Amino acid sequence: TRTRGLDILATYHSNFARWGSVDWDLGINFNTTSVTSVGRDTNGNTLLNAQQVGLIEANSSGKLNWPGERMLPRLIDSCATLISLRPS
Repeated sequence: TRTRGLDILATYHSNFARWGSVDWDLGINFNTTSVTSVGRDTNGNTLLNAQQVGLIEANSSGKLNWPGERMLPRLIDSCATLISLRPS
């Protein structure tokens, strides 16, 4: 296979004083993958059929990656806890 593409990454640091700090990460990538040749087994059969080659090539595209999306539920819970602990 041959893969060509571009990755863009950014990090932003936020300081929330006594509550701590957060490093926000954002990444996006654009790539294309093409199958340049398909090998054969000892019996001469191809190791990938046309459908498998199509799946490999179709799954190459752009993707937005935000690691914070996994942490968002915990962040919401933490904020809710801080708000409920705040004196009224």
